[in-house]
Amino acid sequence: MLDVTGKTLEEIKKMTARISAGGGTSCGCGLWLLADKGLHIDGIAMVSDGGENTPPLFTEAYSRYEQLIGNSPTVYFYKLIGERNFLSRNCQNSNIAIEEFDMTRSDYYSIPNLVGMMKTTRYSLIDEIMNTPLLTFDDVFTSKSV
Repeated sequence: MLDVTGKTLEEIKKMTARISAGGGTSCGCGLWLLADKGLHIDGIAMVSDGGENTPPLFTEAYSRYEQLIGNSPTVYFYKLIGERNFLSRNCQNSNIAIEEFDMTRSDYYSIPNLVGMMKTTRYSLIDEIMNTPLLTFDDVFTSKSV
């Protein structure tokens, strides 16, 4: 587990330089660790091809986390090119809602824009939009003298 809170991108790259993808994906291992440590989180960002092939599976870890911690974090899944996506299907079969972004046909430069839309509760983005005051006709068409 790496705590990257407050770290710059360069610091994070240095911390993760020896970590590489090589198969044996366990999408649930991080969440399992959080449950073991009793850590409360409000959101999960998964950047993966979804090719779960090593336990614990994400759905098992998520259900265990919910039971132990009493919280259902919002899940964001950024799907990359790679192995067959079992994660989405497993979550759907287990009634775990995930917000999925298909990154297989887009560039990775759009990720920061998508991350900016991440919220810790399912409807907080909608609430934020609905609470934004609309411009009136006068606001739009009134010219301001300089």
